[in-house]
Amino acid sequence: MNPRYLALAAMSTLALSGCATPKVVSYYDEKCQLMSRRMELDFVKMEALSGCSNQGCVAQALGGAAVFAASTVISGTVVVVGNVAYWMERSANCKPKAATEA
Repeated sequence: MNPRYLALAAMSTLALSGCATPKVVSYYDEKCQLMSRRMELDFVKMEALSGCSNQGCVAQALGGAAVFAASTVISGTVVVVGNVAYWMERSANCKPKAATEA
């Protein structure tokens, strides 16, 4: 096996070895005068290559990249759907501040 290919696979695994998860963030919306929520993607770093050699490292690199890609797609979809739901909830409950007249 070409050492350059192996090194490239190892470096890509180190860069991509992780998992994306949805996270709910609460904040106060001044305009609507209520606590609101939104979702964000949170990236969790997983352990790098461990105890592998040659083909095993390549397999771990590809597996890590596949897990990262799949978790990003699935979690990204959850975040988009969740943010739409939170936006609809905030729009329904929003009570804007009355404009102050001078």
